[in-house]
Amino acid sequence: MPKLNTLKYEHENLSFRYDVYIDKQGHFTTTIPKDVVEKLRGIGVELQKGRRENYGYFSATSLQALEDKVREVADRYSEKKLTGERIVIRYAVETVCSYCKGASGKLYPNGGWEMHAEGHENGYHWASGTKGDSFGTGSYSFEVAFEIRKVKTWLFPSGEQSKEYLRLEDSEIKDDEVLHWLNSLCRLSLSQSSNVKEIEYTREIGMLFKNMVLFIFKINENIRAVFGEEFDLGKIDPKKIPLLGEKLKKN
Repeated sequence: MPKLNTLKYEHENLSFRYDVYIDKQGHFTTTIPKDVVEKLRGIGVELQKGRRENYGYFSATSLQALEDKVREVADRYSEKKLTGERIVIRYAVETVCSYCKGASGKLYPNGGWEMHAEGHENGYHWASGTKGDSFGTGSYSFEVAFEIRKVKTWLFPSGEQSKEYLRLEDSEIKDDEVLHWLNSLCRLSLSQSSNVKEIEYTREIGMLFKNMVLFIFKINENIRAVFGEEFDLGKIDPKKIPLLGEKLKKN
């Protein structure tokens, strides 16, 4: 089909260009961009498919009628209203471990130790981490991942609501030192496999996450102080090994 023109839809909340063609029947047609299609379908707008099974296809008997159709549908996204704005922490905190916890609260490496210490009938009260299968094998770990986001809640003419997550810029933080500290962390991100949760930011919640990160920093510093760069226990001073144990106990 010969391309006739390129039109532009423009609104403060949405703008895009779309190419107009004329088919063999003399109809004016277009398929709007994929990212616009995703936004429209995300709020429940039904869109027609074209010959190539792509959503966002429009057809009309005149150029003006085609432009009107596209505008009418796009307005269902653009005429959205901001109903709320807040700062949230999207996070995943996961542990991988396996142990037994006695009635006294004491922790044991397995049920046999618990049973020996607290009696046969009290043995084998298994506890596991928040992630994975407690009967599987692998490394023990403590994983903390989060991101600070500004979230806007939009209300659309259709009645649908949608959340828009935006990066929080340092210029928006003002005088909150804890929030600034968390937002300044490097090489930290959520993985696609994480069980991500969300909570509204407060300074108290922020301090909780800051302390978890500092806990990891301190463990790392203590291990490096004893192991050095090679992490080889066979090459370190044996006198330093008890020191490492004491430092880890304090953390």
